[in-house]
Amino acid sequence: MKILITSDLYTTATNGVVTSLKNLCGELEKKGHEVRILSFSNNKHSRKEGNVYLLRSLPFPVYPDVRLPIFARRHEYVKEIIAWKPDVIHSQCEYFSFVYAKYI
Repeated sequence: MKILITSDLYTTATNGVVTSLKNLCGELEKKGHEVRILSFSNNKHSRKEGNVYLLRSLPFPVYPDVRLPIFARRHEYVKEIIAWKPDVIHSQCEYFSFVYAKYI
């Protein structure tokens, strides 16, 4: 099964959300699922690291560890994920990345 997980936090912080996300991905992959993660980079540049898509973002003034995405639904990585056609989309966070999960 192809599973997309979106999360506001992944590489920008170390906390319970990130730890549970990494554990979830590892266990799903052990069971043979193809997992991709959509999150936000720690700067104004998007990049892809293996199965992790990090979209450009800015610091969120209220919470220093949270990043505010520079929304770009037409970004090449978003198009790539849509073309991949995930069977399941799981949003680990209900804020910014949820918008992408809903769109995809």
